Amino acid sequence: MTNDILRTDIELATRLLEEKRPDDQIITALTFRGIDPGRAAQVVDDLRNGREVKTQTVLSTGSGLGRRSRTRDASREASQDQSSRSSKVESHPKAPGHGAARHHEKPRISWVVPALVVVLVAVVAGIVMVQRHRAAASSAPLVLELQPDGLRIGGHHVTPANVLTAVANSLGAATRTNRIGQTDTVVYAYDPQGLMICAQKAGGTNSIILDCDASGGANGTLSAFTGTITVDGQVIRPDIDPQTLTAIKQLEFSRPGSDNNVWRGRYHDLQLVFSYLKSPRRPSLIEIDLK
Repeated sequence: MTNDILRTDIELATRLLEEKRPDDQIITALTFRGIDPGRAAQVVDDLRNGREVKTQTVLSTGSGLGRRSRTRDASREASQDQSSRSSKVESHPKAPGHGAARHHEKPRISWVVPALVVVLVAVVAGIVMVQRHRAAASSAPLVLELQPDGLRIGGHHVTPANVLTAVANSLGAATRTNRIGQTDTVVYAYDPQGLMICAQKAGGTNSIILDCDASGGANGTLSAFTGTITVDGQVIRPDIDPQTLTAIKQLEFSRPGSDNNVWRGRYHDLQLVFSYLKSPRRPSLIEIDLK
């Protein structure tokens, strides 16, 4: 400890007094700088009462050693204060580096959700449109068009190779699927339209059958066919009688054999069979063979 007072000691004590610090804190600060506690108390009292405090300008050898020690202590304090301020600056939330990183992170995810929403809406809209189209096709009367290049259902060209796909594109999935006995023939029933597809896996003749009586079971549909068949502008309805049917010259009907109830005709590559099984005035089944 020393009684020597430096200008820096006076400046420190004066600043602490201006900050309205208690005397004991100011004395402790001066003591920490190497001043004798008694001398430190005197300095504080002199400053509070406006008395001049004499400072030492020339240091003796012994006091020089003490001042060097106090200088090292003051330097250590300054270093600690600087480290503390540096750590506070680095941990401050507004540091430029962190702000820039956060600024670039947001756009990476901001576009994902809207994009997913757009894709989801498009998928849902597509499903709704397909369902509405099929519902409209199911509710509207079915029209089969006989044309020189073949049969068309709902605008789809039907051939022996694509009959299942073409009808499904127009009417949707079949209501039921049945196998006829031990044969390779599979019946795809469209009950609401009264239509069946007889498909043979062995490469035989595929055909479309219209059930006008709704006979049900494995070889019939649950609802009667109520649509129409058109050929060269002429309309064939499910209640057509044999006399009106055979008057359509384009179908080239031949007289039935021993069974007077079945009439067979042809239109280009399509073969047609009208079977009057329950009534001589209206057909029970209408078959169109796809060759």
